[in-house]
Amino acid sequence: MVRYFFNVVVPVMRLFPGCWDSSSSFHVTFGESYEEAARGELKEETGVSAALTYLGKFMYHVPPENEIVTVFSCRSDDAIRIDPAESSEASFHTRDDVNAIAASQTAAPWLTKGCKLLVDPTISRANKTTDH
Repeated sequence: MVRYFFNVVVPVMRLFPGCWDSSSSFHVTFGESYEEAARGELKEETGVSAALTYLGKFMYHVPPENEIVTVFSCRSDDAIRIDPAESSEASFHTRDDVNAIAASQTAAPWLTKGCKLLVDPTISRANKTTDH
């Protein structure tokens, strides 16, 4: 069974405190590819090193954020370590859980669209041609 890992943003964070978010969210540094940034952030925020699968990309704008969001997935048996300075809780979820989280008021705004890429394989296949 496929399970999806999400965290809750700590209450002291400036953006979307207390909201469900992806377990590795980041901004790309100049000269870095999306995949390089994703790999580094996955390791930094969870302690996991794993091959990434590109799922797609979308534009996102909810002030003060204005971004291009790229979504990757991975599979790993590594132990997960969560940074308590960034996450107040973290857990695995079923596809139904993910759909419920994405539809809730407790999801970070970008997570709603990103979850669609995770759980709907037809969207992921359509986005495979996008350069990442």
